[in-house]
Amino acid sequence: MEGSNFSGAHLWGADFSESFLRDADFSDATLWLSDFSHVNLQDADFTGSDLRETVFTGADLRGADFGGADIRGVDLSDVTINGGTNFSKVKNRKKINSTEWSYFAQSYHNIKTLYADHGLVKKARELKLLERRARLFEAREREGWTSSSYLGARISGILTGYGVQIRHLLTWMVLLFIFSTIWYIEAGVRETVLRNISYSIITFTTAMPKIPSGGFTQVVAIVETFFGTLSTILLGYILGSRENL
Repeated sequence: MEGSNFSGAHLWGADFSESFLRDADFSDATLWLSDFSHVNLQDADFTGSDLRETVFTGADLRGADFGGADIRGVDLSDVTINGGTNFSKVKNRKKINSTEWSYFAQSYHNIKTLYADHGLVKKARELKLLERRARLFEAREREGWTSSSYLGARISGILTGYGVQIRHLLTWMVLLFIFSTIWYIEAGVRETVLRNISYSIITFTTAMPKIPSGGFTQVVAIVETFFGTLSTILLGYILGSRENL
């Protein structure tokens, strides 16, 4: 059955156990409660498929693509994976309640652990991010848009990438530094451009070496000092915690 095409098929509860399905195409198929125990699924395509409660115990999933698949409750115990095995967020999702988001979060957590156990750290981080987002949406559906847990998680996602994606925080740090530096140059805090840049670096990393004149300029310097210090601390936290998968 190598290279078989099941794209878009409705195979609810199908039993494929012990089969050889290398390079098979299951894209957009409905495979809820199906059994792929001990199946060779190398390079198989499950993109966009419905895999709720599907069993893959002992399956060979090296190179398999599960991008956009619904993996709620999927059993991945004792599977074999590699760097080519791909999981990503579900696509074409309809309205999902808090309980279902909880199932997504748990499934993402299990896959994250699977990646980490196989030394695939970068992919594990990607699934950790999906897990955090699923918990965010769970809080939104359970407690509402204005709840403290949802708003706190949303702010964390915007500012720090849920403590996983370092580029979010770096972007804010760069923007803060650039804005502050441009203002110091325009306000003439120091005599030359280079000295204004130096002033901004010191203010960002430690504290303003000298209180500038002008009310708004002082506010800019205080904000840069505070958020520069805070972002540096957060950067250290993210770099340290992102390895704790």
